[in-house]
Amino acid sequence: MEKQEERCVEDSKKDQPTQEKGLMNIFMKSMGMNIDPAEAQYRLICYPKLINDRKEMESYASYIPWMTYREGFKSIGGYETDTGWGCMIRVAQMMLAYTLMRHFKHKMDCSQSQGLMVADIMKNILPLFLDNLAQHESPFSIQNIIKEGEKLIGKGAGEWYGAHSISQVIKTVNENYNMQYTTYKILTFNDGIIYKNEIDEVLTFNPLNGCCIIIPLRLGLKKIDKCYYTQIKKALSHPCSAGILGGKKTYALYCIGYFDEKLITQDPHTIQDVVDEIDEDSFSTYVSRGSKIINFSDSDTTMAFCFFCNCPEDAILLYESIEEWQTQANDQDEYLISIKEQKQEYVHDKDEGEIVDDFELL
Repeated sequence: MEKQEERCVEDSKKDQPTQEKGLMNIFMKSMGMNIDPAEAQYRLICYPKLINDRKEMESYASYIPWMTYREGFKSIGGYETDTGWGCMIRVAQMMLAYTLMRHFKHKMDCSQSQGLMVADIMKNILPLFLDNLAQHESPFSIQNIIKEGEKLIGKGAGEWYGAHSISQVIKTVNENYNMQYTTYKILTFNDGIIYKNEIDEVLTFNPLNGCCIIIPLRLGLKKIDKCYYTQIKKALSHPCSAGILGGKKTYALYCIGYFDEKLITQDPHTIQDVVDEIDEDSFSTYVSRGSKIINFSDSDTTMAFCFFCNCPEDAILLYESIEEWQTQANDQDEYLISIKEQKQEYVHDKDEGEIVDDFELL
């Protein structure tokens, strides 16, 4: 399979860190590190400072649960593996898992010891993604995502999802199966416009609510226009950033940071056995074995920018930052994202339910 798929540009393998067993150990290590940013170059969504060492960067990146191709699960549409077609679904699962971790970490009692808190987070989150048909136990399983995708956009098992279509589908999955975890909400905004009233309503309705914001965009025809490079970096540097659903054409990657004009990504294109329960051995299969690096110029122009706000103060910070990015842009055409107070009501000529992975250019 690997020979048939275009591989990403990556740094030398000699810099790959030794794989550490268990997300908890990696998270604990990362929380205790104190890196001198004097000559920093790597920026990650899961760490607030710049990092100047590849191995240190990889350790922080491993904090994000790694979702990959799986084989041996109960047949869906005649498929017992998602190898070759499920990469964007796995990328979306990584983003969901990461934002859920941030959500539960923020809401939990900070008096708990760090180890207990992390253990509780993992105990609650990873089972939500197991590849089975238990709708309420594993709402974000590939089976449930495919089930909703078939109903919403007519895409079943074996069909490739783009950044736009997967954004709409996971929003619906969360709405339909989010029984126990009702404080985690997903909003999607098309055309690069965020409507403040929708976010504010989620965050003020219940003080425990957290809001995952997804903004699908297209940033060029065949290549990302260079005028957007700075805006991409600013988005990934923001404290509320939850990364980008992107990659190369039909080769999805979860973009979790950058350095220079390169994206740091988590790659789902590894085939692993299906996991039925989370134990010590299966836990380690959710730990990344190293990031992939791709050039901005090699990235697919279709991306979905993701942010996560745990409280109204987070949302205010995001609004202010986006407005600042607009004032710093040389031209309105360079805006990635803009803000409006609320959506105006229009009469639409075509079905609003139609979802495609093509956009008008910004």
